[in-house]
Amino acid sequence: MNDVRRLNNILATLFSNVLKVEESVMKKSKAKDLSVTEIHTLVAIGKGEAKTMTQVADALKVNVSTLTAAINKLVAKDYVNRFRIQEDRRIVMVELTEAGARAVREHEAYHFVMLRDVLAQLAPAEKERFLESLEGANEFLLRRIIKNKSKEASI
Repeated sequence: MNDVRRLNNILATLFSNVLKVEESVMKKSKAKDLSVTEIHTLVAIGKGEAKTMTQVADALKVNVSTLTAAINKLVAKDYVNRFRIQEDRRIVMVELTEAGARAVREHEAYHFVMLRDVLAQLAPAEKERFLESLEGANEFLLRRIIKNKSKEASI
């Protein structure tokens, strides 16, 4: 059980530390008026085609009413455009403005540099084991998610 507690502590601390570093980086960025949650919302909207509010809410694992409050703030800050489609006025779409796309690019660049620096500290064999371990953990969690979704669907 010690290994389980140790892993739990590592993951909780890692997640917390990544958020703290993200917050400090955000304060120095051109998009300093964005919170970490808001930048993650922009990332979920993505730089490609417009998405429905439901698609973004699903990606963030929040309900649409929670997302609506966040989108209202992002529209007011000019990071997101919101519109309805002509074919079905009930469907609300969101897309990044140029400022939103710039903020996402800056955030992605921060992640790239951070991860590159983490990997640079590892010897090649350690790097490979590290990446394989994370891939294995991710695959396990994805299988768990699929299993839970199939159980929900059968209810």
